[in-house]
Amino acid sequence: INAEYMGQFVGDITGSVPMGFATDSSGEYPHDFDGRMRDLRIWKVARTEAQIDSLMSFSLHRPYPNLLVNWVMDDDAQLTDHSGNNHHGTLLESPSLAAGPVVFPIADALSFTETAFAFIKPHADLHFGAACHFTVECWLDIGASWSTDQPLLGTKAWPPGSSQPRAKSAVGWMIYAHPDGAHWAVNISDGVRRADAMGGLVSDSRWHHICVTFNRAQHMVLY
Repeated sequence: INAEYMGQFVGDITGSVPMGFATDSSGEYPHDFDGRMRDLRIWKVARTEAQIDSLMSFSLHRPYPNLLVNWVMDDDAQLTDHSGNNHHGTLLESPSLAAGPVVFPIADALSFTETAFAFIKPHADLHFGAACHFTVECWLDIGASWSTDQPLLGTKAWPPGSSQPRAKSAVGWMIYAHPDGAHWAVNISDGVRRADAMGGLVSDSRWHHICVTFNRAQHMVLY
């Protein structure tokens, strides 16, 4: 466990914006993410550490209980959801295929430059309201250090720099590369109350499995 936040209850995080991938949800701000991703999954449950460990090194190409979204990311033509729920995304600015994590026998991953990103249309399945527990996980290789707060996946506008206090209080959630140039982090807010936590080091040009579980009544945990 890299970090754990215990704090105030965060209420309804439902918004009407699309989900942004390697960008914020508006697509209006610079897409500074430069790295590779593989097997990004969203579960409609706060998974345990044992459950996370049991599947993190396997690609899932079929429906699975409580699995809302499963983007394997081994295709640079489209962002295909293998969960059976058809939450396919649109790839923009030509991300390319690159070598994936060595834990997979034969694996490609999506490589994003500073301009490539994706959008996923809003859907009721992905609206977690005030009480729905959920988990987000993926394999990530960012590479060298960075100097801005790079959005990785989330449902809120995320302007960099001086506008961050406003962004962090906006409704929704965001997983992002922390502006310290070394760690990943998470923000969630209902528009009034918010919670923030920092994860582990990811700036060493190696693949990392990152995961955050949201137990809406208690805490969020970063692995």
